[in-house]
Amino acid sequence: MIQKMMMRCWKSFWIHLGARNLFTDEEYVREMWSRVRKEDPVMRSNFEKFIAKMAADLKDSARERSELQTTLRK
Repeated sequence: MIQKMMMRCWKSFWIHLGARNLFTDEEYVREMWSRVRKEDPVMRSNFEKFIAKMAADLKDSARERSELQTTLRK
C-alpha cells in the first residue's frame, strides 16, 4: 500500500517535471528520491528542487543543441 502510494507520488513528480527520458538512469534517481523521502523528509524538498533544476537544465541544453543543429544545416 505504502509502496504504491510512493510510486504514485514519484510518477506525479516525474511527469510534472517532464523528466521522462532526460536522465540515463531514471530508476537510480527514483531510488535516491525514495531513500531521501524515507530517511529525511526535510531533505526531500531540497532533492526535488535539485532534480527539477537538473531537468530544466537538460531540457535547455537539448533545445540549444537542436537549435544549433538546425542552424548548421542551413
